[in-house]
Amino acid sequence: MGAIKNVLMPGRIFITKLFGSSDLTAAMILLLMCAIMTYLSPFFLKLTNLMNILRQISIIGIVAVGQQMLLVTGCVDLTVGIGMGLSGIICAMLIEAGLPAVPALILTLICGMAVGAFNGIIVTTFRTIPFITTLGTMSIVRGLSLLVSAGQPIRFDSSINFMGNGFIMGVLPVSAVIMVALVIIGHIFAQRTTFGRNMYAVGNNDKSATLTGISVMKVRMIAYMLTGMLVSISGVIIAGNTMRADPAGGFGMELEIVVACVIGGASLYGGGGTILGSMIGAMIMGVLRNAFILLGVAQYWQTMSIGILLILLVYVDVLRRKGAGEKV
Repeated sequence: MGAIKNVLMPGRIFITKLFGSSDLTAAMILLLMCAIMTYLSPFFLKLTNLMNILRQISIIGIVAVGQQMLLVTGCVDLTVGIGMGLSGIICAMLIEAGLPAVPALILTLICGMAVGAFNGIIVTTFRTIPFITTLGTMSIVRGLSLLVSAGQPIRFDSSINFMGNGFIMGVLPVSAVIMVALVIIGHIFAQRTTFGRNMYAVGNNDKSATLTGISVMKVRMIAYMLTGMLVSISGVIIAGNTMRADPAGGFGMELEIVVACVIGGASLYGGGGTILGSMIGAMIMGVLRNAFILLGVAQYWQTMSIGILLILLVYVDVLRRKGAGEKV
């Protein structure tokens, strides 16, 4: 065993140093992937394909803003995927009931925040494990989506669909513009405000944060509620893209969103990463998905690769924390 550790040690040191600057490393990986795909497929750099990638990225990127905040505080939300489906269903039902687009959107966002608040209350009040708690909530939300929709997609036609299928000047997806705006706002919120600094303090050491007067419960509750709101926005975008709200819309995306955050430097142990880094991670996931399609990779290999990637990223995160002298 000692000999094996000696052989693996140089590789561990290399990985630790390589991933020391997470944002820069993620950007380098993204550029490398784009260069490879440009060589492998003549369709990759076509404008229509790039715009399709942007539309795919926007769904993941918007929710990644909230998931990153949660990961910083040492929490996670696994309801974000199926929560998009529920949000789309709620919005479609409100539109079909005769409610105008703006009030329907506001009520949908409130419902999303309510789901986030439910997760936050359980995690913070009863000090349960966020992974297990939100895994249970995910089943509840999925059942609720099927219940209110009778398990059937709901077609609707409204100006709110512009968020999902609209284009600016006929080229730039509206959803991408929404994503960029939310990423900028989220970055400023996390890096330039007292609450943002409190999030990192809670994630690094919640006991020390409590001793300095920070309300750990409040910080995590707000992070969960903001994530729920962002989930609703992505849910409306998904539904608007096809003008059909599907109760299963977004199901399974929770894994891609977590991977995007971790690629961007988020630590599953809390206290690390940035929203801009998560944005780059979302772009990597979008390019990867697009590469699978262009190269004709079977769906089951796509699903397996995402899981393998997450496992590798967790291992890299452990090495990075050990290299920084942090307890794992």
